Amino acid sequence: MGVKLDLTKLSKSYRCSSTVCKFIKDNLKINIESHRVEVTEIKLIDNTEEALTIFNNPNIVKLFYREHYKFNCFSRNWGDSKGEDKYFDVCTVVNKTTMEHLEKNKLDQLAPTTKNKLYVALSRTRNNLYLIPDTLLK
Repeated sequence: MGVKLDLTKLSKSYRCSSTVCKFIKDNLKINIESHRVEVTEIKLIDNTEEALTIFNNPNIVKLFYREHYKFNCFSRNWGDSKGEDKYFDVCTVVNKTTMEHLEKNKLDQLAPTTKNKLYVALSRTRNNLYLIPDTLLK
């Protein structure tokens, strides 16, 4: 048929920056690399004022573990965003259990379903990634 299989073109992410890929690789222990070389920002937000500024920014999607519809903002659930490739800056809202794992540098030890959904949420990011504990938004 004349079809040649390309095993390298999709071996690295075209969406995520090298910064986001390194964060995923280092913290979730999921092997992901980027075709991109530019550095982007990953920031853990720890104050309410900054959290609300990001929350109220209509250009930043907020990705929740579940029940995103309870918040009046531009949002999705972590797993529901799979396959979507339309977000520039992303705010991943981190639930209590995930936050505990993040603080202990043990995100790779999350329950497999949670870890996979978190991977989906983090890897939607084209530019900057903001991590906000859900306690700052309640």
